[in-house]
Amino acid sequence: MKQVFTLLLSLLFYSTTISAQADKLFGLYWNGNQEIFAPLDLFNSTFTDLSVLPSVENLVNLENTIDQQNGRYFTRTNLGITIVDIETGNLIINIPTTEFFTRFEYDEVTNKLFGVYRDGTEHSLAALDLTTNMLSVISPLADIQYTVNFDNAFDVTNRRYFIHTNLGITVINVDTGDIIANIPNPNTVSGLEYDPATDQVFGVYWNGTAEKFAALDLSNNTFSELSTLTDVKWLVNFSTTFDYLNGRYFLFTNLGITVVDAATGNILSNIPNPNNISRFEYGFSNVVSPGPALLTINNFEIAEEEDAAIRLEWETSFEEDHSHFMVEKSLNEAAWMPMHRIDGKGNSATSQSYSTVDPNPAAGTTCYRLKQVHLSGQFDYSEVQCARRNDENNKVVKGVKLFPNPTVENLYVAGDSEELNKFSIFNAFGENVTKQIRHNLSQENLLELNLAELPAGIYYLNTATTKKMFFKR
Repeated sequence: MKQVFTLLLSLLFYSTTISAQADKLFGLYWNGNQEIFAPLDLFNSTFTDLSVLPSVENLVNLENTIDQQNGRYFTRTNLGITIVDIETGNLIINIPTTEFFTRFEYDEVTNKLFGVYRDGTEHSLAALDLTTNMLSVISPLADIQYTVNFDNAFDVTNRRYFIHTNLGITVINVDTGDIIANIPNPNTVSGLEYDPATDQVFGVYWNGTAEKFAALDLSNNTFSELSTLTDVKWLVNFSTTFDYLNGRYFLFTNLGITVVDAATGNILSNIPNPNNISRFEYGFSNVVSPGPALLTINNFEIAEEEDAAIRLEWETSFEEDHSHFMVEKSLNEAAWMPMHRIDGKGNSATSQSYSTVDPNPAAGTTCYRLKQVHLSGQFDYSEVQCARRNDENNKVVKGVKLFPNPTVENLYVAGDSEELNKFSIFNAFGENVTKQIRHNLSQENLLELNLAELPAGIYYLNTATTKKMFFKR
């Protein structure tokens, strides 16, 4: 029997505020005198010189990673690990650290950089804590004699760090430091990038006559050749990155920045790169997006299946220039991980239904949100919906629903009694205004809030598993 928890949510994705975002490649180039931070807007294929990195005289190795959640770009320079704000290009900090800590990847769950520390001939997994700026060695990496190029990738969901070594593609659990596998790499596939949507690692290799695009299937640890990259004669600096939203693999070649469809291996475009911008990372930044609402979601339903999976269902009443949804999940509402991509209908004036299943929801609270991607490349987020799984009986406790929203005076909150027993309300400035609200649990699963003392505005209701926005008129 399926239990459906209907949240009766009406969501409107607006593009008239700075909620829309544009996808970009963030990278660096030397103009002859200074190091320049220059994003590439992937919508119009134009570069913008955003800033000069003060006192940066040279880049060390080919190391870079990005923290999209906090808008930070990391690279290694003569000053240590240099961190740049991707919105402004401003230098945030230079963290002095040993040059023997290399091939780092950012982990948004722990706010650390994981990488390899080399002490003579010994290699270890190490982590740089970005809260304390302290480097610590986690565990030695047995039998690793050397690393190849600067090939590394990271899977935040399954806590896996991938690195190219003398043993092949070495896969490491970053929480324990244990080596999970050493996957043979006979063709020396390089430029490694992990795709969470397909659980594959993509890369390229030269077969003696042509550059090949290949995929490593992590379910069986086997490589497959997907395509020949036509007219690609060489790679520059092994600069690569991956767009998990749209399944695009980027690499710096003789043709510029070559964009590959990871599903087919087909080249989508070659973007001219006259300044030889490299060390690029895929990400996105805020933009003001003019125009009307592009999408309305009428319902968002969370259901518990018999096999303890969580099913997500939603509907749209109209769509305009809609590319796809990326369903994301989180255990803490800070670190979001892509779960499934679902194609949209493009343009539709009729109701459309969508659904997907999370087969492995975590014990405790799991949160979900929808990232709606426009054909322009800009995107917006839905509200966050959460479900809490009870460890003892495996029961799923749904989130809450609010009505009417907007409201003039009274707001009703429907949900499980466990959710309603403790709540808090904050205004748009982050101030706790709970004490200004009179409340009454009028029924077992219905909480009545009197908002008469609150001024008109935007507010947020927090419960054990849910953060909901509502409007007071």
